[in-house]
Amino acid sequence: MTLPVRSMARTAQPRVARASAGISPARVLAAVVLLASASGLYGVSSSDAFALDRLEIAGGRYTSPERVRDRLGLVSSARPNLFRLQTEPIRRILLGLPAVRDANVSVVLPDRVFITLEERAPILVWQQGRRRFLVDVEGRLFAATPEKDAAGVDLPVVVDNRRSASELRVGADLSPVDLAVVRQLGALTPLTIGSQAKEVRLTVDDHEGFTLRAEPNLWRAIFGFYTPSLRTADIVPAQVQCLTALVDRGERSLRRIYLAPSGERCGTFRAAGAP
Repeated sequence: MTLPVRSMARTAQPRVARASAGISPARVLAAVVLLASASGLYGVSSSDAFALDRLEIAGGRYTSPERVRDRLGLVSSARPNLFRLQTEPIRRILLGLPAVRDANVSVVLPDRVFITLEERAPILVWQQGRRRFLVDVEGRLFAATPEKDAAGVDLPVVVDNRRSASELRVGADLSPVDLAVVRQLGALTPLTIGSQAKEVRLTVDDHEGFTLRAEPNLWRAIFGFYTPSLRTADIVPAQVQCLTALVDRGERSLRRIYLAPSGERCGTFRAAGAP
């Protein structure tokens, strides 16, 4: 006989009361600190205590402080807040000035900004009519210079009589061909070619290209025209070597020299007194 199985009653489990999920004191404190910090940052970034009071600019020989302020859009009464000032955008703006090669911008709280300019260094003077420009090693015409300005003293001068030269402006660049040529010809002096001349003058025009004239009233060497591929500046050293050899043989017998090296020939020349 099968006996019925008596089900066992489940034992009731006591309920455990859970603590309320309210905000802990630590979280409240953190929130208060965060709000205070945000409020403080807002106050600092809008406070007159951190407004620009002094802008110091160093290293500018060709770039005036007024030009820097104008480039940055800072009128004399402008007082931007320095706490949130970004220096890299300012540096990039300054690099747009023709004479500025690099710039360093630093902020000293509460109210000062220091700008140090690294300007381009001139290697020669490029002259068109009465206009004179300082040119750096990259061929940039980065500043205008008066004829008697000390900045142009003892620098080679290239006189450009080409029609296209009237378009030259501060901030323009010489063509790579012109730059390659004048960096070589501009370095020539009476001493380097063995001449008794007091000076040599380098010019370029639309008729004969680059020419070098020995003064007073000696000879004129015609170097000619150059191009990026057909007649490059690579022939300049051979031309200078030919000129030096001709001068060494007796420069007073020379009048006009056409320098076109080819094999053992240097070109042609016209003797002094020839028609």
